[in-house]
Amino acid sequence: MRVYAPGKVNLALDVIGRRPDGYHELDMVMAPISLYNVLDIVPARHTVISCTNGDIPAENTMKKMLCILKERFPALPGFTVIIDEYIPMKAGLAGASANAAAVLRGINQLEHLNLSEAQMIEIGKHVGADVPFCIVNRLARVKGIGEKISVFCPQWTTNALLVKPDVGVSTPEAFRLWHEQAPLHPSVDDVQKAIAENDADLFHRAMGNALEPVAERQLPVITEIKNGMMKAGLHRAMMTGSGSTIMGFGNVEIMKKLKEEWKQKYSFVDIVKIGGDAWPIQL
Repeated sequence: MRVYAPGKVNLALDVIGRRPDGYHELDMVMAPISLYNVLDIVPARHTVISCTNGDIPAENTMKKMLCILKERFPALPGFTVIIDEYIPMKAGLAGASANAAAVLRGINQLEHLNLSEAQMIEIGKHVGADVPFCIVNRLARVKGIGEKISVFCPQWTTNALLVKPDVGVSTPEAFRLWHEQAPLHPSVDDVQKAIAENDADLFHRAMGNALEPVAERQLPVITEIKNGMMKAGLHRAMMTGSGSTIMGFGNVEIMKKLKEEWKQKYSFVDIVKIGGDAWPIQL
């Protein structure tokens, strides 16, 4: 079975605080994007995971998901998983989480497990914080550690220029530094309201990412990219997730011009659609 794994962006990200278990309580607006990895999943005697266009760590989210599924469904066979990766790593785009979610959705259909979305979310949260959202795969308000998902305005879409520098941001380091500075708390309510009312001006003003200031401290190139987007005439530039990808919003013609100018300068540059209905499982 061929399945695909769309990435995500954070249109708002607030850190509420640290929980007793060490995880951070979050409040976010998240949306799927038209950038995805492609996975071919075939039942086999032994499980083998490989990538056609790059390397994947020996310990990865797909392997972890397969192990959890085998524990819950001992009669499952092994699987050959071959992945074409297009979502850059350490980018804040949830590539690894998207892979795990795609494996779960694919095997649920392939092996007729009949798991509901709620059951898949319960399984997914044991693999990674972004996996539950990648299972739902629709514009949503996301709280807790990523497991509390409320879909809204699923048809809403916009476009963005995504630019990732050569270096990534360490998520644990970003959260550690967040505790050392005066926290930024963007209004997630205002971002949700702007989307619901299709108010582009409010959307651009309200967007915010609590982890962006600490990421800029680690990587000044993030500020360089943001400034370049705004100087070129885009309306808003903001980091997604813990970085290091920057999203630029505004005129698509400006995005196209920057894409041509920057595709040799930065490691990843692309224009994507954000939002829209849930992506189908099969290609």
